[in-house]
Amino acid sequence: MRPKPRLHSSLRVSIAPALAIAIASACAPGPEGPTWTPLARDAARPVRSGMPDPATGFEEVDREDGRRVEVRIPREAWEDMGEGRWKAHQPVLPIGRPGPGVENFELRFPDAPEFTPAVDPEGKFRGEGDLFAVVEGQVRLLTVSRADPPGDAILSAFSVPQIHAEDGRWIVSGRRIGGEGFALRPGESIAVTCDVRPESALRFGIAKEAMLLGPKVRLQSHTIRVWLEGSLLFEEEIEGGFESVRWRTVPLPRGGGRGVHIRFQVEGPPTYAAILDPQIIPVEIGNYAERPFERTRRDVVFFLADTFRADNLSAYGATDGRAPNLDRLADESLVFQNMHSVATHTLPTHATFFSGLFPRQNGLVTLNNPLPEAVDTLAEYLSRSGFRTVAITDGVMVSQSHGMAQGFGWFDERRTDMDGTVERVRDALAADDGRPLFLFIQSYASHTPYLIRESTRELLGERWSSQESFDHWFRKIRQDPDNPDRVLVDAEGAPEAIRELATLYAAAVFDLDRGFGEVRDELQASGILRRGTLLVASDHGESFGEHDWLFHTGIPYEELVRVPLLLHGPGIEPGIEARPASLIDIAPTIAQLAGLPPLGTWAGRSLLAPAVAAPLFAFQCRGTSKRTSLAVLEENRKLIGYEDVASHGVSRWLHAFDLAADPNELDDLLGSDAGWPDELGARMEGELRIPLTPIVRSEDASLSADQLRELDAMGYGGESKE
Repeated sequence: MRPKPRLHSSLRVSIAPALAIAIASACAPGPEGPTWTPLARDAARPVRSGMPDPATGFEEVDREDGRRVEVRIPREAWEDMGEGRWKAHQPVLPIGRPGPGVENFELRFPDAPEFTPAVDPEGKFRGEGDLFAVVEGQVRLLTVSRADPPGDAILSAFSVPQIHAEDGRWIVSGRRIGGEGFALRPGESIAVTCDVRPESALRFGIAKEAMLLGPKVRLQSHTIRVWLEGSLLFEEEIEGGFESVRWRTVPLPRGGGRGVHIRFQVEGPPTYAAILDPQIIPVEIGNYAERPFERTRRDVVFFLADTFRADNLSAYGATDGRAPNLDRLADESLVFQNMHSVATHTLPTHATFFSGLFPRQNGLVTLNNPLPEAVDTLAEYLSRSGFRTVAITDGVMVSQSHGMAQGFGWFDERRTDMDGTVERVRDALAADDGRPLFLFIQSYASHTPYLIRESTRELLGERWSSQESFDHWFRKIRQDPDNPDRVLVDAEGAPEAIRELATLYAAAVFDLDRGFGEVRDELQASGILRRGTLLVASDHGESFGEHDWLFHTGIPYEELVRVPLLLHGPGIEPGIEARPASLIDIAPTIAQLAGLPPLGTWAGRSLLAPAVAAPLFAFQCRGTSKRTSLAVLEENRKLIGYEDVASHGVSRWLHAFDLAADPNELDDLLGSDAGWPDELGARMEGELRIPLTPIVRSEDASLSADQLRELDAMGYGGESKE
């Protein structure tokens, strides 16, 4: 049985009575109403003390590129795999986000300093010389210059979970869990000094991720303590958990206080622990539907179904009922029937969601480019406007490494199926602290390799089932060796494989929709939808042989860039909005829903504002070593061309389509008697310069071998290596 948190009533006398009386008078609630005080800010004056327990079995060293954790691998731990290959158990995990050129791992042999194997970023040993990689729980070594490993090894792992932002916020960055707050190692404590108003409580999250690997890691327990003015306020033993987050609210002395000292402490075996988004909040906050104070902001929930074609929904033409829960929501929502993405894959589109800028403006060239820190993100704007900001994602590219966590008080990128997503959403809703909530939920449930929950498979029976796996059918697909924008859809075995892959995709869509229904149930049970807004969209579509392409990242044809968008909430009249619209408008739309004006840097307009005629842009966003394409849509006239990355323009136009007469883009009008393609192309070459020109400097992400393998498993391997 898990021990219950212990609240210590002795704190009632930890502040001198005379001081408490004076403070109660000075801090009595005024006309401004309730307040929330973030503790992970310089204004709270955090001070770190203590050192990790030296008996923990590993050593921490400070280097120019950051702090590292070092663990010894004994010579006898290496297992001979033949042909100069060796492997050993991976003893330690990295924490934090390394800068450009900084490796997650280093391997050295103290008894043979001349033996310096280079890191293999992919773990496939395709390079030359002595190499090592850390992947899938193993340290793998290729010895070319000698017959065997020379003695004991030292594995060094990057370990900088604490970041001090330029705006005075303290940021924690774990492997899967991050946000605003304080990182703590066992044996350390961190103290803050702040004013506490009467009738307040302390609310914080406790995040834990393993630093060491081994069979007993999941059984390890840790004790979290909170001290107030030197007296124990809160204590909880957290048992096991490779990755976990728990939220706690602790009442503070009713009289409040000025210059109150609060100290957080963790004890136990080596681990990464964090105090997430610590806040001093009002004791009485009511619930999402009813607050005991006046509200000027509404809650906003943004559910992002990754890789979800618009025509999965009946409102966009579906007839097979593969998404009944989303279909029901569409009947109750404002449906943007002609919504278009800004890109044909995940990273650039999400960067646009959070920046309000087009992908190239964000400096995005390859999948190694994160959203730069110089960008003022939507979450940062909402956070400083008083919102609690939470992101529940499936990671990979919607991750801290790719810059997506900026501005989120809690960023959770644990990769789960929809059951795990629902559980994390439930936890996020339960962590209510009275502030308006911006909750971003992203799922790869309908992304390759189209894995579904066993409960969904049992429910479907033979419907949308295949006799073979995704990998079996994928191996039958061949890319045109002469054209990187084409797969051989008519080659032997390819038509059957594409049909079967489309069947697996339909099952994955059904699984995502089931999960969304459960998410919506949680939202309704919490009361958040009585006053808040629910926005549902996708980042891009998926191709199944249309235009000789498979999956996504391809040329921006409609099957890849036409996406659903549903708006549901009080004051939003259900119906159909048929005008062409773009996901570039997401940030200003969410700002308007939240009761905030748009930032001046944003390129789009709120979808709730009066329509203004303007062209829409979509980009393939591949690296510089491959041809990369773009599309322009003005009303129903669409041009597709190749981008000239160097000149921020178009190298040549490829196709022209009239979508009103030809929605499937089969009748190419470029070079025909129709006069509009030449006129539109000439006019758009000047207009494209703005969205194609970077306004911030591009950054690079140092991805681990495991992260590269995740990208590869989702079909992005080639793009990440450019």
